[in-house]
Amino acid sequence: MKAQSVLVQVEPVGQKMDITVFVPNYTKTAYEKYAPIVFLLLDQALGEYEVETRVGAIEIEPIYKAIPPNYSLEELPKLFDDLAVPQ
Repeated sequence: MKAQSVLVQVEPVGQKMDITVFVPNYTKTAYEKYAPIVFLLLDQALGEYEVETRVGAIEIEPIYKAIPPNYSLEELPKLFDDLAVPQ
C-alpha cells in the first residue's frame, strides 16, 4: 500500500476528530494486516501525540466507499487544524 493511494475523511466529534481511512484492496477480513499500517500512516501524517490526544475513532474502509469530500494524507494536517475545536 502506498500512502498516496489512501484517502481520509475527518469528522469533528466533541473535542476530538473521528477519521475514516479509505484503503485500496481493503476488506474487513484483512483488518489485522492493514490496521498497523494505517496507524503508522496517521502517526506520520499527524504525529503520534496528535493521534493519541486529538483523534477519536479511527475506521478503515475500502476505497470504493470513499464519498467526497475526502482528502489525501498530505492534506490531513491542515484539514485537521482547520476543523479543530478551540479548547
